Amino acid sequence: MKKYLLLITLIVLPLFGAGCIQFNNSSSGTDGGVFKSVDAGVNWKQKTLIPTVSGTPRSFSSANVLALAQDPLDRLALYAGTRENGMLYTYDGGESWDQPKDANVSKGKVNAVAVDPQNKCNIYVALSNKLFKSSDCNRSFSEIYRDDTEITSLVIKNSYPLKIYLGTTKGFVVKSQDAGRTWTPLKNFGGKIVDVVLRPADDTVYVAVGRRSLWRSGDGGQNWTDLSAAFKKMSGSLDMTKLVLSPAAANTLIMASKYGLLRTNDGGDTWEALKLLTPAGKFDIYSLAIDSKTSNQIYYSTASMFYKTQNGGEAWSAKKLPSSRAATALLIDAADSNIVYMGVTKLDK
Repeated sequence: MKKYLLLITLIVLPLFGAGCIQFNNSSSGTDGGVFKSVDAGVNWKQKTLIPTVSGTPRSFSSANVLALAQDPLDRLALYAGTRENGMLYTYDGGESWDQPKDANVSKGKVNAVAVDPQNKCNIYVALSNKLFKSSDCNRSFSEIYRDDTEITSLVIKNSYPLKIYLGTTKGFVVKSQDAGRTWTPLKNFGGKIVDVVLRPADDTVYVAVGRRSLWRSGDGGQNWTDLSAAFKKMSGSLDMTKLVLSPAAANTLIMASKYGLLRTNDGGDTWEALKLLTPAGKFDIYSLAIDSKTSNQIYYSTASMFYKTQNGGEAWSAKKLPSSRAATALLIDAADSNIVYMGVTKLDK
């Protein structure tokens, strides 16, 4: 009987990660991690529980979250990239979290996580200057790319998941067409890559280069067009923090910058500024999300406030963040627009 109980303990213990994670400490606070809303941002609940076999709960409520990703095949499977504590995942919509046992991704800065849209067990994690891949649903990770600078952006093409793009702080965009086995540098854009965005229907790629320029390629990255001329009359508009493509409208993108929010409905040729409650240039926008069903539902956050529009920016509502930290990641559930996840980070003074 004792041998049987011991065997059960050895099997169950790794599943819950007891003893592997303990992020909380009094100096860093407990209002970090991930928050969840089920009513489109009206109310929020902190979701940072890490179950243990002992029954004594742990949490990552002191962690700083930089990135959130949802499994395209399983809406309850979410991934959180943190500033110091590696990557965490949940399979129940945030009710409980765990961390891979692989030391490669259990500590350090994770700027991006991407999940294969056709195989949920293929997970890519951009950690500092390395890209790791799991092919066995988070059980193990192997390094598939290394750069001499930090990886800032990572994206998989939905219609062809063998194709992966990543961007770096030094301005390089690199592409793989075989799920990370080999890589080809596309272009050095001369500044930190804020976002790489792919249009699902074709080979159009957008690259936002912080404080410099916005580029578009119509052939997967072989040739590029500089779209920056459209922003000359909008001071601070190229000081970008986020670029998001609307899942519901292939030619609609929204860019967050020092100027505010700028939108294009023609793939980037022309842009308009959305009228916001926050004056242009007065507040930094740290996160941005667009509903997958309609491009009229937009969320964004500053250091202390959460903003929402349901009519494309004609009217906005505002609510104070549920944390003293800035909302650095927003994710709208792909199936239920009322469900929103928020990752928060303590800003450096």
